[in-house]
Amino acid sequence: MKVHILDDWFDILRHLPSFARLDGHDVTVWNDRVEDAGTLSARLREADPRDPLASYPRVIATPHIGYATEDEFDLQFADIYDQINAFADGAPINVINSEALER
Repeated sequence: MKVHILDDWFDILRHLPSFARLDGHDVTVWNDRVEDAGTLSARLREADPRDPLASYPRVIATPHIGYATEDEFDLQFADIYDQINAFADGAPINVINSEALER
């Protein structure tokens, strides 16, 4: 699965223990800040095509963490990576709108 991580300005995520949960995926980590929607769109164009939300032209998904310790980052991203792996394995977890999976 192609995974894009945007705005990791301090290059922290790939050094956390939880990052190993993405082994086997094609991961791109962007370490700069981009505010231009066209540039963001171009970067995400290569996102996994199985994700209909990622390919919807009017959607930009932007999880945001205002501040956290390194331990908290690792805990939060471990959960995120588990969700990515579950989706890639065809068994999504923590799904809010499960009806959308049937489409």
